[in-house]
Amino acid sequence: MKIHFIRHQKTQWNEQGRIQGNLNSELLNDKENIALKTANYLEENNVKDVYFSPLKRCTDTLKLICEHYKIENQKSDDRLMELNHGFFEGKFLSDLSQEEIKEKNKDPWFWKWPGGESYYQLSLRIKDFKKFLDDFEKSNNIAIISHEGVIKVFIKELLDLDNIKFGDLKVPNNVIYSLDNRSINFITLSDVRNLILSKF
Repeated sequence: MKIHFIRHQKTQWNEQGRIQGNLNSELLNDKENIALKTANYLEENNVKDVYFSPLKRCTDTLKLICEHYKIENQKSDDRLMELNHGFFEGKFLSDLSQEEIKEKNKDPWFWKWPGGESYYQLSLRIKDFKKFLDDFEKSNNIAIISHEGVIKVFIKELLDLDNIKFGDLKVPNNVIYSLDNRSINFITLSDVRNLILSKF
């Protein structure tokens, strides 16, 4: 199965560096025509099936894409919602205490956000969704519109990455990750000079 991972477009809180999690903020103006470029990519690759997170920033991203390319099958799934960051949603990473930062850096996979989830817990959702795809998805070519944490965990599971490589993985709002037969390709939609793309 070929899967194209698309992170929602950049939001106001992304710009401010705030943690979103299951909360939401509005999309920024699409000055770089990312929606059009994404739509063109999906059309060129004949993608007709899209699964997406029900959080508003993802549904708004999907609406923008569909202004340029009609996606035949659109399916919302709660398992694609972002990592729950608990009490820190709407806040900044700098609001974590030094002890919390120390624990988080020591074990980023199993460390649980206070009042929220760990990446390990998120991975259980992703594994369940992956099994659903394996069992029921007829298409061999789908797209997933979701969030940074979800896409990172999905890639880790599909490529069997260790925790160090997982921690280094970046998922910006302007790069499509295309996975096919355990290989990964990056499709950049705008300037990524300040992005270090991890290689696997």
